[in-house]
Amino acid sequence: MTNYPKRERSHFSRFTRAIFAAEVPKRFGTDVTTLVLFVASEEFRLFGAIAPAYWFSGMKASLGFGGNDRLLKAIKAAMDAGLLHYDPKLKPAQYWTIVPDWLRPFYDADHSRNRNDDSTNHSQNRNRNSRNRNEDSQNRSGTGNGTGNHSYFVEDEDIEKSASRSLPVSGKVKPQKPKWSMPQGVDPEDWDAWLSHRRRKRCENTKRAWAQFVAEVEAAGWTIPKAVTRCAQGGAKGPWLSFRAEWVAKESTSQQPEYELFEPRLVDDPIKPRPPRRAVS
Repeated sequence: MTNYPKRERSHFSRFTRAIFAAEVPKRFGTDVTTLVLFVASEEFRLFGAIAPAYWFSGMKASLGFGGNDRLLKAIKAAMDAGLLHYDPKLKPAQYWTIVPDWLRPFYDADHSRNRNDDSTNHSQNRNRNSRNRNEDSQNRSGTGNGTGNHSYFVEDEDIEKSASRSLPVSGKVKPQKPKWSMPQGVDPEDWDAWLSHRRRKRCENTKRAWAQFVAEVEAAGWTIPKAVTRCAQGGAKGPWLSFRAEWVAKESTSQQPEYELFEPRLVDDPIKPRPPRRAVS
């Protein structure tokens, strides 16, 4: 029985880069690549402490392989390439990745390059921090380009605040409701009282509603200021929401209409029938 080798935390990233640098998918196929990368990811998940163990059906389901032959061929090809250790004697079977000699140059080259990059970045950061400390000391003493009291930080904040105020505010913009402009000759008090009543009843002041109002006023032979005053006066239940010629025509012969609580519906605005209620069992 072979013991599980000690793994570094960087094994998964180094192994993955080496697999693609050595063109393993091209040389051995995608099934082998999928298998060894999955095993390497499981080693990373287990922190390299123990070997990943899978039942054959579980490994097949995790990789998405449809049949047993496909997984068996991938395991045999990975073992022949020296990329995988497979021990079927244990229940469940153990898997772990191996770095063969032909993959070792790609595996080690990536690690050495990363260490060189880390050392270079560390030295650059150290030089940058020392340069910043020198500039800060010069600004505090008044010998540098600053004024000695860190006023440039305040200027940066002022610039940022002014720039943020100039930017548009993100989010949904609430659409403005349509408004009617008061016609000439209309009493402002009657106009405000009428529109306030319409607003309380949630009537939209659209162009279509205004066109209907003007048409009814003209049909009655009235003027708009007179009609607005009459709507503001209303009846026993309050102001009228709109104006109808037949309402004022009946005033001389009958009582004032009591149907002013509802907005008159236009002829070309069909009434949608309500769906039938379902019977309660």
